Amino acid sequence: MLQVSRTTGLAGGDEVRVSGRGFAPGSEVRIVQCDVFVDWIDGDCPDRTVTTAGSTGRIATRVALGDPVFRRMEFGEPTTVYCRADVCRLFAVGDAPDGTRLVLDSGALRFRGSPATIAATPSTDLAAEQWVTVHGTAYGAEGRQVRIVQHACFEIIQETGCYGERPTVTTWVRADGSYATPYRVNRWLADGTDCVEPGFLGSCVLSVTVLDRDGEPDDSFGYSANGDMMTPIAFAGP
Repeated sequence: MLQVSRTTGLAGGDEVRVSGRGFAPGSEVRIVQCDVFVDWIDGDCPDRTVTTAGSTGRIATRVALGDPVFRRMEFGEPTTVYCRADVCRLFAVGDAPDGTRLVLDSGALRFRGSPATIAATPSTDLAAEQWVTVHGTAYGAEGRQVRIVQHACFEIIQETGCYGERPTVTTWVRADGSYATPYRVNRWLADGTDCVEPGFLGSCVLSVTVLDRDGEPDDSFGYSANGDMMTPIAFAGP
């Protein structure tokens, strides 16, 4: 097993010390942070660091943790892995003295807080323009702001993204980790996309982004570039 100096109360950017043994002396050992390890370049997260085993086959090094981390896929964009969801591990990957592959696993790492959640009430059979209540949680972001936006988001093999953003609304995360705010949704997005028209790219959603102390997106709660933390909304048609 891979030993880690601290496995609870973690956050992205924290540095931990890892140690393990059993590797071929002088061999290269990769340290990978991910939810799974399959030893395949199109199925794993990038290395966090690389170290060299000592004369006894032991490793000891420091690793800066990420959150989120990104697991590569055979096709399309990488999958976002949120370590706040307590799914991440550290893996030490190298060769044993007999030349076989050796992978040491740290076990689950426990990060502070959890990914943001979002819901809207009501969320279906909406009028062309209507006020809804947006609510959710952002545990670990108490006292910080969240930003709400309506747009259309899509995920296809070539890329993932959002477009047609309507005006944003910000509100504060309460002491219990929850938030709520009114938001005026609209059937038509800023670029003219009709949320009821069949065949447009993606679907209309409300997304939440947690902001850091400087007002910039904190992607450890939800990857802002593709509106990862979202809830669908549906308008009455035609």
